[in-house]
Amino acid sequence: MSGEVAGNVCVDTGGSRGIGAAICALFADHGGKVINLDLDPPAIEAGIHSIVLM
Repeated sequence: MSGEVAGNVCVDTGGSRGIGAAICALFADHGGKVINLDLDPPAIEAGIHSIVLM
């Protein structure tokens, strides 16, 4: 998948936990930009930190 998503944008609803979080992390890890939409702001913040620290 390396390079296939570079420069593309992924909009993930519910990307703060579970499968959604894994999708966000994988997409970001391969050069994609991630927009995470969730109803739980602290969970979004935690998800951002986990992706950035990868």
